[in-house]
Amino acid sequence: MNRLDGQVAIVTGSGQGIGQGVALCLARAGAHVVINDRVQERIAPAIAKVQALGVQASGSRLMSHMQTR
Repeated sequence: MNRLDGQVAIVTGSGQGIGQGVALCLARAGAHVVINDRVQERIAPAIAKVQALGVQASGSRLMSHMQTR
C-alpha cells in the first residue's frame, strides 16, 4: 500500500516541467491526480504518463480571468 492511496491531488501547471514532475511523484505515491494546465494540448500527454503508472488521472484547463473576458 502506498502512502497516498485513495487520496486526490490537484496539481496546477502539471502539463509540463516541474508541475508534471510533482504530479508524477504524487502518482507514484498512489494518489489519483488531476492534471491542470493553461494549454489544452499539454493535458492529454500528461494524463497518459500518470495512467502509465497505474493510477487514475483526469485533466482540466486552467483559465485566468484575463482569458475569460
